[in-house]
This record gives sequence, structure tokens and C-alpha cells, in this order.
Amino acid sequence: GRLVPLASGMEKGHIDFWLQGKKLNGGWSLLRMSANPKQWLLVKMQDAGALFPPDPVESRPKSVLSQRTMQQIADDKKSKIWHSNHAT
Repeated sequence: GRLVPLASGMEKGHIDFWLQGKKLNGGWSLLRMSANPKQWLLVKMQDAGALFPPDPVESRPKSVLSQRTMQQIADDKKSKIWHSNHAT
């Protein structure tokens, strides 16, 4: 592959990128949805990163940042709640 400027990928509606994180690894694609151009679909590429972990929530349930599980975060009344402000 070749490096393509982000603006070009945004214009075309297809952006490929690679992550090397603690939970997410390998190649990913962002694809603009034709039905609603404001919506993008995140797709995992079929590569070595797709093999392990199959489900990061199951295999590595703790937050990288807080070291808490989703249930611990949900039970914490002091945790901030994110609102997308988008109509569903």
C-alpha cells in the first residue's frame, strides 16, 4: 500500500489505518455509508490482528485507562456519562 493523505481518504469515503494498541491491533477501515454520508462504518481487516483477541471485551475486560470492568464503571455513580446528542 501507499500512504494517502487523510483529506483524500475522507473525500473518497474510504480510510485505511493500523493500530498497535493494548486491545486493538492491526488494520482497520473506515467506510462512508452511502445511505447517510455522515455515517461511517468501522471494519476490521482480515489480518493477524483479527485472530487475537477475538473479542477484546471478553478477553481483556478491564479498561486500559482505569483498570476497571465495564460493570464497575457502570456501577460508579461518579463516572461521567457520554451523550452523542444525535437523534436515534
